[in-house]
Amino acid sequence: PWGYPERFLNSNEMHLANAARAFEGLSQLILIPMPLPYLQLSKLLLCTFVLTYPLAVDMEHGSWGNVIEPVMLCMALAGFEIVSDCMENPLGDDPSDISVYEMIHEFEVECQAVFDLSVRDHREVLASQASLGEHLGLGEGARFLAQKHNHTEA
Repeated sequence: PWGYPERFLNSNEMHLANAARAFEGLSQLILIPMPLPYLQLSKLLLCTFVLTYPLAVDMEHGSWGNVIEPVMLCMALAGFEIVSDCMENPLGDDPSDISVYEMIHEFEVECQAVFDLSVRDHREVLASQASLGEHLGLGEGARFLAQKHNHTEA
């Protein structure tokens, strides 16, 4: 007598399938790590750039062009490197990671609210079905349906 009506299951099934595919993509992202040669090359190129960029700057640019600009550029590139390391595994325990358990809990709470609503409004739905049946002239069938559901609830 309670639950989610069957006519809505097909639309929710599509959303659940999309969520399952997204979760599968996240797990694939975790299970397939970044290749070690790529990571080493990335860090080597960053260090090479940081060490050689100040050698190419003209001395006539003053302290802004020779000190402040290279320091800011190196800090920005190092920041990108740190952020990319933090975001490599989006489902870990870092503060920047996605909390899957929190999202699952929110989904469970939403489902419970939907089921609670379907139980709360069950009598009104049956009464509207019976009144619709009487309005359409189904008479005995509508009363039988209402009596059948009243006996199952008791």
